[in-house]
Amino acid sequence: MEVAKQTCIHLMMCWTQVVMQAGDTICVPIGIDHNTAVIGPAPVVALDAVKGDVIMEKWNKSTGGPLTAENVSSVLQSRGYRCLVEKYDPGTVMHEHAHDEPRKDALISGRLQVGMFGKEVVLTPGDIINIPEGIDHDAVVLGSDPVVLVEAAK
Repeated sequence: MEVAKQTCIHLMMCWTQVVMQAGDTICVPIGIDHNTAVIGPAPVVALDAVKGDVIMEKWNKSTGGPLTAENVSSVLQSRGYRCLVEKYDPGTVMHEHAHDEPRKDALISGRLQVGMFGKEVVLTPGDIINIPEGIDHDAVVLGSDPVVLVEAAK
């Protein structure tokens, strides 16, 4: 009796190993480290689909102190980011673009509308938005106040 040899994919994510067979799907969130290995003789076709959601966090003054560019930069630098503080005038439009590295942009003052993943969100002071590498996004400064933004890249 001959045993059929099957091909599968071993996926390691979050300290868990998953064995995937033909037809299986799995969602690997953006920014989550993972490894894959193809086991078996047959060719494998894997399809990548980036479907994302806008991920934001709010500045926590109880752990980071008052909302200032210096405090936000310090916290983001401790997480391995390089920071740049930028000021944008009212009405400034940043047309659709992408970055070659993951970013977190933290709004210090003003209002900024960001478009990403087919959604529009309005950032207010203390909002920190996650911008994955290679993802198209755009932004526009809203209202009559300038925007002060900590732009952090890894």
